[in-house]
Amino acid sequence: MREGLDAEEAEKESEVDKFGFDHETSREQNADEEEKEEEKESSDKMIFATTTNLFPWVAADHDEDMIPKDIDYENANKRIALVGNGRGVLKSRKGERVDSEHDLVGRFNFFVTKGYERDVGRKLDLWFLNKLKLPGNARFRGSTTTGKSKMNLKMKPTMGYYIPVAFEVSSQCQKKRGPGEETCVPTSKNKRAIESEKRVLTRAYARFKIQPQFVPEVYQRLLHVKYDFRHRFPSTGILALVYCLERFPNSTVSLHGFDFASETPRIGHYWEKIFKLRTVHSLKLEKQFVGKLVESGRVKIL
Repeated sequence: MREGLDAEEAEKESEVDKFGFDHETSREQNADEEEKEEEKESSDKMIFATTTNLFPWVAADHDEDMIPKDIDYENANKRIALVGNGRGVLKSRKGERVDSEHDLVGRFNFFVTKGYERDVGRKLDLWFLNKLKLPGNARFRGSTTTGKSKMNLKMKPTMGYYIPVAFEVSSQCQKKRGPGEETCVPTSKNKRAIESEKRVLTRAYARFKIQPQFVPEVYQRLLHVKYDFRHRFPSTGILALVYCLERFPNSTVSLHGFDFASETPRIGHYWEKIFKLRTVHSLKLEKQFVGKLVESGRVKIL
């Protein structure tokens, strides 16, 4: 012990030598962490307050149970663009706006940018993939109704690959209005099927050194319970929209290339000349759903 140091200071010095930190600095760090935690809790409340006026049936006593565990606070308050594959993008000349006016850009399935940059842009941060879309040999690259598109493995998203493994909405959930946590959940059969699908998808993508992230079930439950969208088969686009709104707090989302945005939608990809005759999704309900979100100010049609 050096001369002139009292017992308390000597003890403090020994702690610094032994553990490599100063207690005063540690207290300041703890205070900063507490402040950040308070901001996080405040942001959680703001997330659920966003759509209160549009969806008044959301019960406050159920909110905490429906908060996703993977909320990305570092990417809060972002401007996000979701670029669909609908033919409405053609001749839109909005590609530069997609890239320059947004912090994050999400795209879907086997999208194509080469040759269409003027209409859809180039940027790629979030790559959303339907569970039926797999990389690999020809049998996974589409059918006579979806063309011969294939995954461009040379393109890499800055944040990751995301797969919503959706469960089929039960008839009880479809009929219910207002809070419905107990009915809008996957059945045991659904859960087994989902886990099986995840294993297949993981193996398929691992062959190409891709580790996709599976969108947690809570986001689909939020779609049904909080937003009251309960169609039997929600589309990847709608699930991606709710995922972005909920995972990135207080962010705004611009939609471009979504089929339902057109007055007379023709279901097909902008880079193909093949059209689908039908879809299991409801374009009418999706359009109504997005219309409500546009009213909230967090969503807009680009």
